[in-house]
Amino acid sequence: MTTSMSRLTPGQRAAVVLVSLNPEQAKPLAEMLGMPAMRRVQKVLADLPHISEADVLASFADFITQLAAWRSGLRGGEAESFDLLTKAVGDALVEKIRGPVAFGDQQTDTWTKFGQLSPDVIADYIGTQHASVAAIMMSQLPGDRIPVVLGLMPKDAAVEAIGQLSRPEDPALGAVAIAERLVETELLASAIDPMSDPKIVMIGETLGTLPRELRDAALERLEQEDEARAAAIRSTLLRIEDLPLRLPTKSVQVVFREIGREILVKGLAAIGNDAPEVSTFLLGNIAQRMADQYREDVAEIGDLDDAAKDRAIGNLVREVLGLSRRGSIALISLSGDAETD
Repeated sequence: MTTSMSRLTPGQRAAVVLVSLNPEQAKPLAEMLGMPAMRRVQKVLADLPHISEADVLASFADFITQLAAWRSGLRGGEAESFDLLTKAVGDALVEKIRGPVAFGDQQTDTWTKFGQLSPDVIADYIGTQHASVAAIMMSQLPGDRIPVVLGLMPKDAAVEAIGQLSRPEDPALGAVAIAERLVETELLASAIDPMSDPKIVMIGETLGTLPRELRDAALERLEQEDEARAAAIRSTLLRIEDLPLRLPTKSVQVVFREIGREILVKGLAAIGNDAPEVSTFLLGNIAQRMADQYREDVAEIGDLDDAAKDRAIGNLVREVLGLSRRGSIALISLSGDAETD
């Protein structure tokens, strides 16, 4: 696994920290470094690739970890570290860090979840971090897991992490907070099954009620950002054209019994030309006399404009999803298993 700290060289991390500061903070550091060093920083910045939030956080984590040792030689001391931390993670988290909880006295939910991951996953992730950050993450593991993870890490990384762990002073609280943020955003987020996220179902249901052009554009954007989540959303998405595949034939009568007639008539009118197979499926699974009455009602409506079609289809899909959520019907998942929303 390639992570932020493994992507950036020490020089790049230093440059990221320097240019992330406001002018009042950066000027004293620039003066202390001198012109030759600043020319090197400029050269590094010229060759720097796109830097993500995770890259910036990792750079600050390394910097703040070292800050405890440099405190006597850096203007501002502890206050400076919190100024830097505020820029990295925001005021709310800084207030939490300023609280009475001492380092290592209390496990957060993030660290608890981290410790429950497979030792292989933890070792792969920690092994690519800078030694000081790796040691912070290691120190948050349950004691019986530390030797297991160390044994799975590359030898050099394990030795360096042990050296950092053996230091008598505790890591700076700011660095612990940023290490926690890295674990949460880089590791835990990717380890969560998207299908367990209630937002996936919500977005899938929402997209199913949108006009096709807007829905397809949104799905394309989602696939560019996160293929796994986009695939999960697609699996929960109910499109009007999917009804013959996802609505059991025995549930069609429930649809006609529970959904208002006006919504059904307008929905059937909207799909008449664009998705005739859906209309055939729905009307073909109710009594012939009832189906004929619906066909007559649809014929009286006449042609709908595109906007009216979109509203009618969205309303029908929304009602079908409502029946599924209430347990009145059980939709068939794309994998072929019934879902009881």
